[in-house]
Amino acid sequence: MRDEPHIRDVLHGSARTLVLLGCGLLAVLAHGQYLGGQGRGTVQSGCEPSDCLDVPGGSAMPGTSCDDGNACTIADVYMASCQCTGTPSPDSDGDLICDILDICPNDPFNDQDADGICGDVDNCPTVPGLIGDTCNDGNCFTLEDVITPDCVCTGTGTGEEGSILGNTILADGLSYWFSTTDVVGAQYTWSILPNAVGWQLNAQGAVASVVAPSSNAEVELCVSATLNDTICVVQACTPLFVMDVGSMPMPTLVHGITIRPNPSDGRFELRRSTQMSGPVLFEVLDAMGRSVIPTTVMSSTGTLIDLGPASPGVYLVKIRDSEGAHVLRAAKSR
Repeated sequence: MRDEPHIRDVLHGSARTLVLLGCGLLAVLAHGQYLGGQGRGTVQSGCEPSDCLDVPGGSAMPGTSCDDGNACTIADVYMASCQCTGTPSPDSDGDLICDILDICPNDPFNDQDADGICGDVDNCPTVPGLIGDTCNDGNCFTLEDVITPDCVCTGTGTGEEGSILGNTILADGLSYWFSTTDVVGAQYTWSILPNAVGWQLNAQGAVASVVAPSSNAEVELCVSATLNDTICVVQACTPLFVMDVGSMPMPTLVHGITIRPNPSDGRFELRRSTQMSGPVLFEVLDAMGRSVIPTTVMSSTGTLIDLGPASPGVYLVKIRDSEGAHVLRAAKSR
């Protein structure tokens, strides 16, 4: 605050003297006498006190708020000397960042995963988000992805992750439908591998129809999905086998492998040609493609297959050797 009084003779006349008595007072004297209210003299306001910013009548007075220009002080006010001074903000976690500027004032490691949640209260400090929050596991075959209690982003699907639903044993000339998990916004690509000659494939998003040729060659039906230009983690494939519905009785010889008797009550004998070299593996599948007898090495002298209490019907004997995969059909009559 500034108040600088001036007592000066500012005007001399024959009868009157104009004197500035002080900041705010202006008097007119006649022969050294104050004329007062007799109409022969006046007292007027000449100025107002200045504030701490030298503004006459200003509001920046001692005790009022101000800004000392230091981001690490709080409650800045003008002191009696008109100096703007604030109270220093503490550094609670000792990371040399004052609390008022520290996004995590109680955690010196701050926000490691940059999710806006301080590490000292983040139950998944290295994974963006908290347990139970939604996330994206990068696999578009899964839905409802959330952060699990072990801080892993995991989703669930409508079936097995990356599975293809549909019959794996096909009759030639008939149409079969297959489907996979349908994800909104995903683009699906279906294919038959390795050789699609004679096969008909029509895809419509997450579903596809297949018509098989008359062939025993094993192929795979595969699907991959693209979401936001990213190929899913899982590419699903399922084997397909062709059954000739017009073949009766069941053939007993395929690629040097015989199966007799066929049909039977569930007991069959597999024999391999003496000209076949190397190991020969076989597996028995039911009409839905489920394994009934797991993969087994065929004996060079003959191998007995016993379907036991399995239901009557047609079963596939899938055979693999050095030249590829082959399929025999075995009919269980009772």
